[in-house]
Amino acid sequence: MSLAQLPDELLISIFGRLSLEERHRALPLVSQRCWRLLCSPQLLHAMRVYIHGDTDEEAVPRLRSLARFLLLRGAGSVRQLRLDLGSCGEEEHDTQIECMALLAAAATACSGLEDLQLQSQFTVTLSSWLLPLRGSLRALRTVGFTCTIAADSLGLLTALQELEMGVYADYVTIEEDARLPTSLTRLVLGSGHGSQSMPHQIGTLCNLRQLFLQNPYEDAGSYAPLTRLSRLTTLKLLGCVPLTQLDLDLSSPGPLASLTALTALRQLSWWAEPDIGSAALPHGPWMQRLEALAAPDSLLAHSLPALEGARSLQQLCSFACRKPRGAQLRSVIRWAVQHPTLQRLLLGDRPLSSELWPEIGEAARVRPDLRIMNSTIAHIDC
Repeated sequence: MSLAQLPDELLISIFGRLSLEERHRALPLVSQRCWRLLCSPQLLHAMRVYIHGDTDEEAVPRLRSLARFLLLRGAGSVRQLRLDLGSCGEEEHDTQIECMALLAAAATACSGLEDLQLQSQFTVTLSSWLLPLRGSLRALRTVGFTCTIAADSLGLLTALQELEMGVYADYVTIEEDARLPTSLTRLVLGSGHGSQSMPHQIGTLCNLRQLFLQNPYEDAGSYAPLTRLSRLTTLKLLGCVPLTQLDLDLSSPGPLASLTALTALRQLSWWAEPDIGSAALPHGPWMQRLEALAAPDSLLAHSLPALEGARSLQQLCSFACRKPRGAQLRSVIRWAVQHPTLQRLLLGDRPLSSELWPEIGEAARVRPDLRIMNSTIAHIDC
């Protein structure tokens, strides 16, 4: 049986196993039938495109070509788009404007798009060019560039549930008058470098269940909007790598006091390493549903009385402060052995002193069902 004798459905399945670049380079040269099948909705459902080019003169024409292709062939078919713009638009401001216009054209063509990921090396503004996707877009991710949410951008994206901004980026900016869609259930904000305060818009997200803040904000009082997130189940605050660059005063009443209002919280990660002194997690009913907790040794050691109320706690991760304190870690290990619901104790990626091994051995003997790991492999993910 020759290739020409195979049914369309089987050919489409075969073509789907090729990369987008392989399909579009070779198949149009085979036959008109292959070209027709190449543009079938099944093969355009998910697209991953990298715009090659060392200069704007090379890259921008390729972005224009993609926009034209989507206008001609992608309408109503593309549901997932992974677009890596490379260095396209990096050199000239006018070229950046054209790139944004081409993105707007692509968004208009893909009016049924549900999942969009943008990666680039230049500044991208999330603004009105996203409006054609307001009834369909459910997930939006930006990676690797300075990103700004403009005042006229995301508020009307009523289907949007997941937003990730500025992961691995230099800066993330949300303009003062910008609105975030209240439909969001998951929010990841990268790199708060240069920002003193947590964006006040976070407090309006009444349906938010997962919140990840990278390089959290220095103004402790700005965390007050957290108290309005009554449905939040996962909160992860991640410092820098290495985790010594965050200057956040945990002993102030701001972030820690805000936790008491999060009565639905199940996972809390405080991956930051300032000198927290005697700061402790607050007592209260908010701990009753907590299932996983990660925090510095010192914070956990001072929070052990409050953690007695964490009756659902299953996983505890204790990582080293700038100046590891063996006595504090020993107290955490002893407490963990006595906590009946705890299943895993993670001691972080640290060299453990020989003084701690007898303590760990005794814990393993008393609680053989408690997994004690010198690792953060199983850390909490949003």
